[in-house]
Amino acid sequence: MTERDDTLDRADLKHAALGGVRWVVAARGMAETAALISSIIVARLVAPVEFGYAAPAAFFFAIASNLPNGSFGSPLVQTKELKPGAEATALALSLLTGLAVTALVIALAPVWYLVFPDKAVEMLLLVSPTFLIYSAGAPSQALIQRDLDFRRSSLNEVASLLPGVIATIGFAIAGFGSAAIVGGFLVQAGVSTLQALYWRRPPLPRIDRERAREIFGFGLPTSGASLLYTGQRNVGLAVLSAQLTPAQAGFYWRASQLGIEYQGKISGILLRILFPLLSRARSAHDLRAVRARVVRVHASVIFPLLALLIVLAPVLIPFLYGARWASAAGPAQILAVAGFAAVVGTGTGPLLMAVGRPHALLASNAASLVVMIVALLVAAPHGLLAACWATVAVRMLNLVATQYFLVDRIVGIPLAETLLRDVAPALAGVVGLVALSLPARLLLESAGAPAVITLAISAAVGLAGYLLTMRAGFVQTWRDLVSLFARLVGPRLSPRPVD
Repeated sequence: MTERDDTLDRADLKHAALGGVRWVVAARGMAETAALISSIIVARLVAPVEFGYAAPAAFFFAIASNLPNGSFGSPLVQTKELKPGAEATALALSLLTGLAVTALVIALAPVWYLVFPDKAVEMLLLVSPTFLIYSAGAPSQALIQRDLDFRRSSLNEVASLLPGVIATIGFAIAGFGSAAIVGGFLVQAGVSTLQALYWRRPPLPRIDRERAREIFGFGLPTSGASLLYTGQRNVGLAVLSAQLTPAQAGFYWRASQLGIEYQGKISGILLRILFPLLSRARSAHDLRAVRARVVRVHASVIFPLLALLIVLAPVLIPFLYGARWASAAGPAQILAVAGFAAVVGTGTGPLLMAVGRPHALLASNAASLVVMIVALLVAAPHGLLAACWATVAVRMLNLVATQYFLVDRIVGIPLAETLLRDVAPALAGVVGLVALSLPARLLLESAGAPAVITLAISAAVGLAGYLLTMRAGFVQTWRDLVSLFARLVGPRLSPRPVD
């Protein structure tokens, strides 16, 4: 096996990005539609308190599904030249780490029983093998990304999520409660890994010392940054499970899913294509141009969805999930504000890794995690809403800090460019949306209109206000959105070699 240079020029990057968006959007659309339907069904079958018991397991699962690829997959994606022995070494190191982490979680069971309710600990132990399972497929997932084979990575995502969804519903119907949620996690992890191994079979695991040093040199800070970032995004599930009642933890989980995590699932489209694309850029100019356009369109797509959640949550959540989930509406509205910050900062991690600065990302994520834990511990005694506002405050502070100290000072992209030029069109559109949608919702509610009518009309007039604002005031962003839509629904892109 010989080394090869896999960099691409700007035209190839653009072609790969557009093709990647098509596949990833199609996959995410199917997967998240299924996941949303599943969440509605399961929420009506499983009580909020059972979701609270499963919250620590969900925190661990979020880490397990992200960390192995960041540790031993990302070095395979980022390197310009894939050297002999790198794939086998990455697999060996990934398997050993997965086994060690799974064993550690089980060995710490006595500690978990001191922190969480007994049933929550049982769910945590049940989900612990997912780290080892994902570790087995992490190098294969990374090689698929390196090849810019977005078709296979997208198919893998759908093929793993759907069995997990079906399993969760089946377990919930059978009355397994919190175990139904965790059982779905296990099925999803197993199918995802098997599918990745089928698409991109790695060589037999073995450790080459030179390759191991190179992988650890990039993978350790990257995995640390990934662990801390995932922890910072999901630590509320663990902290509040220990500080609040299981029912309140369940309401927080639902609210954070709607306000932060669901937009994060859409952001997964950006993350899936951005890191491998930026890693293949030939120049800083190409890297900056691709990143700016993707982030601007990304914000313009997700901001109106978050704004609609803030306006419609009091009607939407009881309508979808049932009356017993009504207490999640207020927290969801608050956490949607944190969702705006998450949208703007989504591409920071891939950008720092692509330019080879994972250590800076590691330090930033460590600081963010510590601040988030302290803020939640201080706020939790004052109730669920206080914990939600603490989450918002930390997210906003973290956004400004990372964009200035990492993106501006290290990469050279000015803070004003990110927070003003890239975000201003979407923010202006949100103002137009709220100005029409909120009065419509209040008027329809006061008139006693059915929930489905209230939601449909309020959303329609709000989106009309958003689009009109974008069309009238931000022509270039409007053209980018129209171009994206045309690419998604138009003729299939013609094949173009990337190697």
